[in-house]
Amino acid sequence: MGITATSPVSDTDVVLGKFTAGLGLMVVLLILTMYYPLLLYILGGAPDTGPIWASYLGLLLLGSAAISIGIFFSSLTNNQIISVVVSGGTLAALWGMDTLLLTSPRFSTGCQLYFFKSNFNNFNIGIIDSRSVIYYLTITVLFLYWPSGP
Repeated sequence: MGITATSPVSDTDVVLGKFTAGLGLMVVLLILTMYYPLLLYILGGAPDTGPIWASYLGLLLLGSAAISIGIFFSSLTNNQIISVVVSGGTLAALWGMDTLLLTSPRFSTGCQLYFFKSNFNNFNIGIIDSRSVIYYLTITVLFLYWPSGP
């Protein structure tokens, strides 16, 4: 009760505040890259907008999942270096594991749905697959819920 008596915000508020700040920074950075599609419209005629906007949505969802994983591992330790190494390793494993599993056809079909890269590939070609959207949103909510608890 000592922490809640001196702190006006709950753990959930802190976690959601960190997530909102990280996501806000990522949105600003994505907005800054919209110069390139605009330049493509001006100089290149009428490009296909489906892959462009789907890729932006995919980057937003991928970024939100990555931010939530980073916040989760940050909540487990007081050491920032350990947090960066563990969350970076987890993200690298989630990104590159499906490439390693492609060598085994028995695992590649069933396991591809559980990794970042295979879910992101559809966004790059302009397909917004509901399974991929649900995957990234589930990862985001799951890793945001764990640090704050029930």
